[in-house]
Amino acid sequence: RAITPKYSDSLIKIDVIVNFTVDGVNKCCALFKDSAADAIAVSHNQDSSDNCSNISLSFIETSGSTSERTYKVRVGGDGADVTFNGDNNDTARYGGVLTSSIIITEIKQ
Repeated sequence: RAITPKYSDSLIKIDVIVNFTVDGVNKCCALFKDSAADAIAVSHNQDSSDNCSNISLSFIETSGSTSERTYKVRVGGDGADVTFNGDNNDTARYGGVLTSSIIITEIKQ
C-alpha cells in the first residue's frame, strides 16, 4: 500500500492484521518498505499445524520526507502452502467474511 505523507515531520503508523494458514506450526508476518530487502518489523506465532492464525503488528516511524513510499506485507512459515483468510483446504473461514488488512495512518506532530 502506498502513502505520500503531507508533512516531513509527521509519524507514520502501520497496523497489520493477517489471518492465514500455513503447513507447519511456525508462522511469520513481516513488514517491508519500498524495495528494501530487510523487514522493518516482524511478528511471529507458533500454533498447531494447519490452524488459521491471526498475527498482528504495529510499526511507527517518522516520515522524514513527503516522498511516496510503499509498505508491503509478506507471510510464511515452515511449510510450503499459505492460504489467506481460510484453511489449507482452500475453505473460506466464517462464511468468507474473515479478512486481513493493512492500515496506514499519518499523525501530524
